[in-house]
Amino acid sequence: MISIAVGKLAEELTHPLRELEQAGFLSISGTGTEIEAETQEKGLKLTQSDGRAEIKYSNKAEFIRAISHLMQGETEVAETAAFKANGYMLDCSRNAVASIPAVKKLIRHMALMGLNTLQLYTEDTFEIPEWKYFGYLRGRYTKEELKELDSYAEMFGIELIPCVQTLAHLNEALRWPEFHDIVDCEDILLVGEEKTYRFLDDMIRTLSECFSSKNINIGMDEAHMLGLGKYLDKHGYQNRSDIMTSHLSKVIEICKKYDFKPMMWSDMFFRLAYKGEYYVSEEDTNVDFPPEMLEKLRSDVKLVYWDYYSKDKDRYNAMIKRHRRFPNEITFAGGAYKWNGLTPDLRFSYDATRAALSASIEEGIEEVFTTGWGDDGAETPAFVILPILQLHAEIAYKGADVSEDTLRVRFKACTRGNWDDFFMLDTPNFTNYSREHLQNTTKPLLYQDVLLGIFDRHVDPNTFPIHFKVCAKQLKKAAKRNPQWSYIFTHTALISEILSQKATLGIEIRRAYIDSNVDELRWLAYKKLKKVKKKVRKLALSFEHVWLRENKPHGLEVLHIRLGGLEARLKAASRRLKSYISGEVNHLEELESERLTFNGDEKSGANAHCNLWSKIVSPSRMSWF
Repeated sequence: MISIAVGKLAEELTHPLRELEQAGFLSISGTGTEIEAETQEKGLKLTQSDGRAEIKYSNKAEFIRAISHLMQGETEVAETAAFKANGYMLDCSRNAVASIPAVKKLIRHMALMGLNTLQLYTEDTFEIPEWKYFGYLRGRYTKEELKELDSYAEMFGIELIPCVQTLAHLNEALRWPEFHDIVDCEDILLVGEEKTYRFLDDMIRTLSECFSSKNINIGMDEAHMLGLGKYLDKHGYQNRSDIMTSHLSKVIEICKKYDFKPMMWSDMFFRLAYKGEYYVSEEDTNVDFPPEMLEKLRSDVKLVYWDYYSKDKDRYNAMIKRHRRFPNEITFAGGAYKWNGLTPDLRFSYDATRAALSASIEEGIEEVFTTGWGDDGAETPAFVILPILQLHAEIAYKGADVSEDTLRVRFKACTRGNWDDFFMLDTPNFTNYSREHLQNTTKPLLYQDVLLGIFDRHVDPNTFPIHFKVCAKQLKKAAKRNPQWSYIFTHTALISEILSQKATLGIEIRRAYIDSNVDELRWLAYKKLKKVKKKVRKLALSFEHVWLRENKPHGLEVLHIRLGGLEARLKAASRRLKSYISGEVNHLEELESERLTFNGDEKSGANAHCNLWSKIVSPSRMSWF
């Protein structure tokens, strides 16, 4: 650990260093390396010799990054960032609302990397005093909490940016009677209503009172059914591009009223022009944006081109060129895959990020960030995305061809984690070791019912148990090498350990039943099911431990319900087998049903993808409307 002296530094620079000291990154003493700092117009420069370090920087985030270079023993560093804004969007809306200590921890790691923006994605998870049910029982941030986080981020030179929704993706708020008269359909606000804009005015005013940033992400993505619900009943069918641009104009005016500069996701303009499609290649000359759309689209909103799905740099280049047809500034948003089930897909994120940021640099994009969504319950630990944040930073400062050796060293300095071990968190999903497509094998195999076997056709009984057993062993070793992050590795190891026994359990039960192997059925009913059930109970406690280290308690109840349901069905399976063994029933109808592939593709083999718990656990309806 490096020891530094801060006697000559301004108070605004010593404050973040003392926070880093409390977090164990460095120590401050009168006999340590003497730090001198001064600002310069662009970039950072570090020179260290004879117990003295001189740091020149153009913003505070660069100063903190220079400190991280000192921590790793660098003596001469000169860097200029390729992007003026570079950071992360933290999803706080899909059950997991990051706790205040966790957000502060994230800010410290980001600052050491040299990142300078953090968007808090809060669909309804912040309080609006006038709307009591907005974020009700969802762990919403209070105004005081947002102000605390804003101040803490500013201390490290990171701009905390509100990221909300002003059109769609508001289903959790719109469920309450308070909002029923301003719902168009599904999760979409009713455009053109006075109450809708009163609600949005209250929302944006509240944010202006909590954030010092003048930037705001107003969302407006994936409003697929815009104008096709209550709006259609009231106004008849209207040009949907007109509906979109008219609503946007009203929201921009509200933003201006509170001195905000808005940005929004760009997909709706593409979808409206290209019959629902977003990712259109530059070579596709058969379609173009309607002139009237371009004329009505205001230029005083940034468009965020978001793309998490490709490793092809040419695609990113083509899409950026498509965006240039709009009269707007363009921001790029990539993805750090933590929304793919129980474990991340860091290698896919790594490859996609390299391609995307390389294209962004070539195309002159000045603002970028990566997203960390939490689809279907935020079951993946929040901090697994740190390697992708490091990659974002190093590409910005060192170029798109930055080496993995450099990344390993920088990652150790900024997170105290082992780069290669973090990528090992991907491994449980890759039972066939193909990385061409996203996979989430672990989630379907954990939650699927052992008596129904919805995914059993996608399981190789000869290789899966060995694969998961090896993963568990490797992850346990990694936990010891990463004491700061051991809870993530031990949790993922436990998932793998359970799957080494449960992945083939449905196949074993059905085979023993079809073969009338009573001895095997007895062992499964009295021994193996009981053993797996006990580990599932342990996993529920592990999920709770991980969740409460990173998030507010709200939303945890969903994981308790899911794992409690899994445990209940394992008990039920044991009872069903016992009733058959004893002769109480003479057949088990659920085991006699033919097993089909989940996706209908007989050639798909292993690793059918599904990230919706409700579709994994049962083919029956999980809710009724």
